[in-house]
Amino acid sequence: MIRSQPHKPLADCRNAEPSGDLLNNETFAAHGRRNDADANRFAAITDDSKETMMALANLKDIYIDQLQDIYSADGQAEKATSELAEAAHNPKLKDALMAGVEGIEAGRKTLSEIITSHGENPSGEFCKGMEGLVKEARSHGIEEEITDPDARDAMIITQYQRMTHYGIAGYGCLVAFAKRLGLQDDAHKLQHCLDATADGDKTMTKLAEGGINEAAA
Repeated sequence: MIRSQPHKPLADCRNAEPSGDLLNNETFAAHGRRNDADANRFAAITDDSKETMMALANLKDIYIDQLQDIYSADGQAEKATSELAEAAHNPKLKDALMAGVEGIEAGRKTLSEIITSHGENPSGEFCKGMEGLVKEARSHGIEEEITDPDARDAMIITQYQRMTHYGIAGYGCLVAFAKRLGLQDDAHKLQHCLDATADGDKTMTKLAEGGINEAAA
C-alpha cells in the first residue's frame, strides 16, 4: 500500500505566516516531488496489476491454470478421502474410499506429468473451491455428532460425492480444452482420469442405494 506524506490541512496553509517576506518555496517544491514520486509508484503498481490480470491470455493459458487447479484439488481431496475412510463403518464403503485414494494418487501423477511436459510447475495454483469442499467433508462427515454409524456412512458418501463432482467437472473441461488445442495425448490421459473419477462416483451411488441409505433410515 502506498502512503503519501501527510499534508497540512488547507485551513492551516492559508493561515500560515511566511518566514520573512518570502514563502518557503523549497517546502512546496519538496511536497511536489514527493507527490510526483507517489503518483509514479501508483502508476507502476496499477500497470503490474493489469499485467497480472491479463496473464491468462488464451486457451492454452487457461488449460495450464486449470491443470494446476485440479492438481491442487486432488491433493486436498486425497487427504480428506483417507480420513473419511477411517471414519466409515461399512466395510465395502471403507474399501471403496481407499480405492478412491489410490485413484486420486494416480490422477495426480498423470496431472504432474502433463503439467511438467508443458514446462510449468504442478503446484502453481491452490484450489480454494476444493478447500471449501474438504472443510465441509471434515465438518459433516467426521466431526459432526452422528450417533448412528449407518447414518454417518450416508453422510460420508454425500461429502465424498461432492468432492468427486468437482473433479468430474474439472477433468471434463480439461479434456475439451486439450482436444481443442490439438493435444491428443493429453486428452487421452485426461479422459482416463475423468472416467476413473466418474466410476468412483457411480460406486458410491451403488453403495448408497444398495443398503447404506436404507440402514440409515
